[in-house]
Amino acid sequence: MQKLINFIIAILLIAIYDHFQPTIYSAEATVRVGTPTHSDMRVDTEVELLKSSFLISKALQSINLSHFYYRNLNYKRYQIDELSPFKVLMTRGYNIPFSLKHENSTTYRLTAKGYDEVHKYGERVNNQSFNLVVERRDGILFDGVDYSFIIYSKNALIDILKGSLEAYRLGDSSIIAIKYRDAIPDRAKDFVTALARASVKSSKRSQEGKKSSLLLATLQNIDSNSTKRKPYLYWNSIIDIPYSATKESRNYILYILFVILISTLLTLISNSLRGFRRERVKSIKEIKDEIDVTILGSIPNIKEHINEEGVASFSLIVTDAFKETRDNLQFISSDPTSLVISISSNTLSDEKSIALIISNLANSITYGGQRVVILDLDMQYPSIHQKFNLFNDDGMSTVLSHRAMISKVVRYTDNENLDVVTAGKIPPNPWKLISSQRMEEVIEKLRNVYDVIILNMPLFREDRVEALKIADANISIVKESSLDCSTKDSLKTLESKIDNFSVIFYDEDYEL
Repeated sequence: MQKLINFIIAILLIAIYDHFQPTIYSAEATVRVGTPTHSDMRVDTEVELLKSSFLISKALQSINLSHFYYRNLNYKRYQIDELSPFKVLMTRGYNIPFSLKHENSTTYRLTAKGYDEVHKYGERVNNQSFNLVVERRDGILFDGVDYSFIIYSKNALIDILKGSLEAYRLGDSSIIAIKYRDAIPDRAKDFVTALARASVKSSKRSQEGKKSSLLLATLQNIDSNSTKRKPYLYWNSIIDIPYSATKESRNYILYILFVILISTLLTLISNSLRGFRRERVKSIKEIKDEIDVTILGSIPNIKEHINEEGVASFSLIVTDAFKETRDNLQFISSDPTSLVISISSNTLSDEKSIALIISNLANSITYGGQRVVILDLDMQYPSIHQKFNLFNDDGMSTVLSHRAMISKVVRYTDNENLDVVTAGKIPPNPWKLISSQRMEEVIEKLRNVYDVIILNMPLFREDRVEALKIADANISIVKESSLDCSTKDSLKTLESKIDNFSVIFYDEDYEL
């Protein structure tokens, strides 16, 4: 199933990539190399010459390809050039990308790096970076989208053209094919035609300029009836030029290979993460071996426990996990009458998970006939009241600040053996209230009524361990996926400073 999901993801990624790729057109011309002996060296030299900056610059003398105009729509950029509703005349500012937003019939907004101003069409825009004029074209209307443009310098344009240009010999002949790819069909056709013509002109000038006697002897025909030598010049000639450019089809075989590659990589990554997760689970044993800490239980990920028939058998597994944790609690205190348990997390972001575990652990304890009360002492981030759909008005903060009696703020739940005292209004210093004499008095009163008192504590802190002495047992709830060296060091420190310290692990996907 995971492989199928990875395959679908790979297809979607390739489809998105393909959507944003421009349509490419190609044009091709052929040139015969003028040579008396069909010299391979001469043909190979002409191939390299056709791809040189020298000959490309000669071709650019007859056509202007420096202006690139774009239409931006749905996060995709379409090259439009002569279909652009505006044209730009520039004397400075080459190779700088500009954005243009049509404001009205007379003005536009011009944006570049560090520049954003409104100007009139036909007005010269001159600053330290660029000098240009934007004019409207006749007969072409703006269609409400944003536009962009860039005008390249000669050297930059030559580099761009080289990247899309091919020149190669056809078989063993003296014919060279010139192929150019571009997003604009007319530009592809015009450039490859101009380059072929530049090749012919260059070869004529080269041959006519050779004056050395050695070269003339090689290039001249000898009249057997005369001692005079008649020079014969060999130059290139055009065989074929394109009348239009051809739209290139996608290489779908390459796309299929990329889909297979991406899906394979995703599968390898998911397997690695799964293996990494298994290593994380094994580290629970590592903690037990490295630290003398009591592990009360581990709450599993219920999403992973559905049988082959699809029946939700996970509830039994989760229930058994809480039963095991409940039974282990009996061994962490020597007081047979009443047990005070403080529970907290090792991270600040686990309030909801802690409230979830506390509420279900409390319910599990009541199944043995014991009366349980939960005190929400996490007064800055209260969450217990949400699990039982209770109002959080008066609670522990009002009791500990002597503004209410504990008996007045106890809330009853659907479980007759389980009561809750919510956190109440948020105080400025919760730890000061938790460490007060009033807290000890409240605990002593509740011991006379309940068998188990569960304290939902704020995040355990090493400098607040004195406040934890009110509990008979102190439990840290630890997310399995967070087990690392720093977590182990933190647990080791807490274990050395807190009496009756123990740990409950839970899966990060745990939910009920």
